[in-house]
Amino acid sequence: MKRRELISTMAKGTALMLPALPLLTGGRESKQATATCGTPPGGRGAHYFPNVSVINHEGERAVFYRDLIKDKVVVINFMSIAFHEQYPITQNLAGLQQILGGRLGKDVFMYSITFDPVNDTPGKLKAFAARFDANPGWSFLTGSPAEVKAIQDRFFTTIDGRTHHGAPARCGADCARGIVRIGNETLGRWAAVPSRSRPEVMAHYFQFMGLAKPLDYFADMKHRS
Repeated sequence: MKRRELISTMAKGTALMLPALPLLTGGRESKQATATCGTPPGGRGAHYFPNVSVINHEGERAVFYRDLIKDKVVVINFMSIAFHEQYPITQNLAGLQQILGGRLGKDVFMYSITFDPVNDTPGKLKAFAARFDANPGWSFLTGSPAEVKAIQDRFFTTIDGRTHHGAPARCGADCARGIVRIGNETLGRWAAVPSRSRPEVMAHYFQFMGLAKPLDYFADMKHRS
């Protein structure tokens, strides 16, 4: 399916599952994830996702895979405070937060990771998060440039191992900025949606993420129809 057709399909609210992230079943750990704290035992993605140290907008440190990804349903995007003026997408995630309601921080976790860790300090990210009324369960993350790159390379890689940095020019400087990943690490089930999509389009993907209980949002939609 061509890129324009893909985006058009998603914009209409059709849940189109993309190929799973590569190497989730037995691949070797990335050589780029050099700043690691060791690989934790178990977990479908233990040998794929980097287990690097990150820090959130509240100043709390965590080990990325072990603490934030393993056994969770997650929403992940890359952003920066400066880039938001050019590409304002965080409000879409704020809308998704409203749809998730009380499930956020309990059944689903959202991670907005800066690709400008030199400038986006935890303090600046905290002020930025406050602009969008980020609730517990939505974390704005930073780390060293090497740690951030290790995470980015793992989430935005094509099925044959090429990064989006080498994709055609239509992707722009970095496709990671235009994509939101939604996944269930326990099941190894992942999808991607354009970051400019409406919040309800993003929420549509949770129907395929194996949540023990469907989002109330979909029950309400069925009731209205």
